[in-house]
Amino acid sequence: MGGVDDVLDDGSHHMPHIEASLRVLFPLLVMKGTYMIEKLQAAYYARFDDGFRASKNFFNTVRRMIDDMHKWYHNKNALALPELAQEFCGIHVHDSIVVIDKASALRPTHSRVQK
Repeated sequence: MGGVDDVLDDGSHHMPHIEASLRVLFPLLVMKGTYMIEKLQAAYYARFDDGFRASKNFFNTVRRMIDDMHKWYHNKNALALPELAQEFCGIHVHDSIVVIDKASALRPTHSRVQK
């Protein structure tokens, strides 16, 4: 079959399951693949092991991933998901949906235009 181009997580909506699926399935995506997690409004509902300020709220994982994506600007030893940090280049947060772009994370370059 080859690699997986896209994943749409429409699973149990329980926060530990969402993170476990991400850790297992994201590495199986081809480069330039897309990983989508939907119905994340469940992150705010207590019946899904979570709630607005709960530590298991998946948006806490998203925040850590954003920090990992910006690893060039902080302590590199502090990566939250080091096994994924080199493989995503963009995170898009929409109402109840997170979209993660898989591509090599390249060090930013800075250039100057001479007058």
